[in-house]
Parts: sequence; structure tokens; C-alpha cells
Amino acid sequence: MSALSSHLIPSAQSNRVTRPQQRLARTKLYGYVLTEEWFMDYAVKHQLGGPSHSNDAAFNVLNKILPAAGLTKVYSVKWDGNPPVCKALAVAVGHRKRSGELKMASKERIERVKEVLGEDSDLAWYEMY
Repeated sequence: MSALSSHLIPSAQSNRVTRPQQRLARTKLYGYVLTEEWFMDYAVKHQLGGPSHSNDAAFNVLNKILPAAGLTKVYSVKWDGNPPVCKALAVAVGHRKRSGELKMASKERIERVKEVLGEDSDLAWYEMY
């Protein structure tokens, strides 16, 4: 092996220091997580479908609750709740962007969302998926 080729040996023998990549902060959403179980309970209670047609039931529920609550979107979020799913849908009334910017709905809108969803528990922050 020549002196020149000894300097071209792959990095396995180099003393290069690798730095861990810094994770970017994700957008956070303030709202409620809507699990599959929640969708089914709501659909059955409001006669919007049932377990045999779970996708249709979820679609029907969203078509009912979003306009009634004055919302336009649902989001996928990371969730470690029970049942343990890696992502779930959430309705949001607030956003905290990567830049730190915070947007919140009015208290009246938040109360309307709670009323439409039949929730009396507090809303929570979730990381956008």
C-alpha cells in the first residue's frame, strides 16, 4: 500500500467526531385527540354509522362535528395515550409553531368545540405528527 492510498482509508479508522443531529421542534396543537374508539362511540350515539363501516362512520362524524364546531381541519398527532396508538386525529383550537408563534382560538370557540364534542375535560397540547 502506498503512502497516498493509506490516507484514503474509509472513515472506520478516522478520528472524525460525529455530532448528534438536533431535532427540530414540531408544531404543537392544542385540542382533543379523537381515537377510533371515540369515533365509534360518537357515531353510534348520533346514528352516524357503526363498527362494520368504521371508515364511513369516522367520515360522517367529521362531517358533522367540524362545521358545528367552526373548525376546518383535523390533524395527525403523536399520542401515547390509551389505547396506545402512535398517531391519532386531533381537533385543534391552538397552534404553537416552530418559531414560537402562538395562535389560540377565542374562549367562545373553545367552549363551542367542547360542547360539540361532548367533552368537559381540559384540552391538551400534542405534537403534530
